[in-house]
Amino acid sequence: GGIRGVREAVVSTQSTGDFQQGSSRRLYTSVHERLFTLPEGFSVYPAHDYQGRTQTSIGEEKKYNPRLTKDIEEFTSIMDNLGLKYPAKIDVSLPWNMRCGPTEAEDAAILADIAANKPPAPL
Repeated sequence: GGIRGVREAVVSTQSTGDFQQGSSRRLYTSVHERLFTLPEGFSVYPAHDYQGRTQTSIGEEKKYNPRLTKDIEEFTSIMDNLGLKYPAKIDVSLPWNMRCGPTEAEDAAILADIAANKPPAPL
């Protein structure tokens, strides 16, 4: 019994994903102090993997993740210099993600648009 796996946006199989607060140092610390303290065989179901890998384990990530196997200084240097574009809808989607979805008013507006057969408003 008990929890045997976790879905985690931070660990993208043998890579690393995004982090809500935008701090690579906090990302590294969170993964190493929270996720990497779980048992080696603990299953992880990454939320963002674009190569079709849907499951990994804490042990696999500790051993094979090319970024998370580095020390914190090298990790933060890699992450801070990826040169990623500012995501197009991050200003709307991030607050939703941080609070686990839209507010009641936003949700009501979305449902009203659906009921009226209107296309949803752009994010």
